[in-house]
Amino acid sequence: MTHYVDPDKKERSPNPHPVWRGIGLIMIIVIPILSFAIAEQALFYFAANNIMIIEQLLAPPVEVPIWGTVYNWPAMLVFTFIIALVLFGIFALVNAIIYGTSTDKTLRSLESPPKQYKKKRKLQKPNYD
Repeated sequence: MTHYVDPDKKERSPNPHPVWRGIGLIMIIVIPILSFAIAEQALFYFAANNIMIIEQLLAPPVEVPIWGTVYNWPAMLVFTFIIALVLFGIFALVNAIIYGTSTDKTLRSLESPPKQYKKKRKLQKPNYD
């Protein structure tokens, strides 16, 4: 038995699209560096406006080889982690929206489309009353 193959429908490549390499670079390298820079600016803003942070996050300055002097490094790490989570969440949300718009175009050669099930009709028993 032969199956009909639609000539207009493209099969998905077994390899990921090359754009995902750039997106992976952004997610693995750029987001943590960006979140660290945003956290540093946030701590400078807090210091300039006399906004206090909790004592447990205060520490003496530490010299980071490439970045320079980092003040209150525990607070910097906490803020970096929180900002990175937010940025990764935004990235995941945008990815989900883009992936959701490409339905029925994402099947690979060994994948079959999802089956459409018909709802079973209930058997109507005759009423002999």
